[in-house]
Amino acid sequence: MDQNRKIIGIYPMTIPASGKSVLTKGISKYYEQNNQVQFYQVSSDEVSRQLIDEYMAKNPGASFDEAFERGRGNYKQTYNKQIQNICDNIRNSNKKTFIIFFDKNHPQNAIKGSQDVLNKNFQGVIHVGVIPKIEKPLGGNLFSISYLISCIQRAIKRKNHETLQGGESKVAAVVISFFKFFSNLNKAQLDFDHIIEIPFTVENAEKEQQFRDQLMPDLKELFRQKSPDDMIKEAAPQLNRVIEFVKQNDLGFPDMKEQETILFQALQKI
Repeated sequence: MDQNRKIIGIYPMTIPASGKSVLTKGISKYYEQNNQVQFYQVSSDEVSRQLIDEYMAKNPGASFDEAFERGRGNYKQTYNKQIQNICDNIRNSNKKTFIIFFDKNHPQNAIKGSQDVLNKNFQGVIHVGVIPKIEKPLGGNLFSISYLISCIQRAIKRKNHETLQGGESKVAAVVISFFKFFSNLNKAQLDFDHIIEIPFTVENAEKEQQFRDQLMPDLKELFRQKSPDDMIKEAAPQLNRVIEFVKQNDLGFPDMKEQETILFQALQKI
């Protein structure tokens, strides 16, 4: 511990539209009423949106996609600066327990940067991974097809997201691309002090097998593509079939109170 402070970093290993931002709101509300714990959130989407808006303000004729790509050049510096500001606030606080929730989709290679900023500022930081509770992971992937379907459903339905914009094909392709980042990965490879598994989707082993039987031929072709744009250009029929299947198989949402309870109880034991 750093000078008797307990500092916990929480890193969701998820794909877009998992529901992590909704979970963050519930956690934040809880800790606002708990004077013993200071809760912070670092939102990747908010950082990205800030950079997009700044670019478009300077370049009024720019498209959203152009602003997103050009703004990414300053993303790491801006994101890490937010983390550093939190660290500075912690030093000036009289509280003893601090929780920093990194509201970001974390493939394995995206975790170290945030951890490094905390470790540079404090000793004994406790790094906690939050991963979806999956009943039947797809071979070679941390997640299931049910989880992928649920996230595509939510992504194509929601409106006015900070960064995930475009038509159904674009949005679905981005979600599928994130899913690919978790290939060849299992829980034993994750570099955390603790791992908390939370149900972000409704899992059923029998339905999962049915989904695989029907979707895997198309998904395999989509997984072969290098980028969302390639999926749209080179595998449009497969992408469209997946989207139509997703629309016809609404898996619903898990119990948000259950999610919060699992997370709170696990954090109390750390």
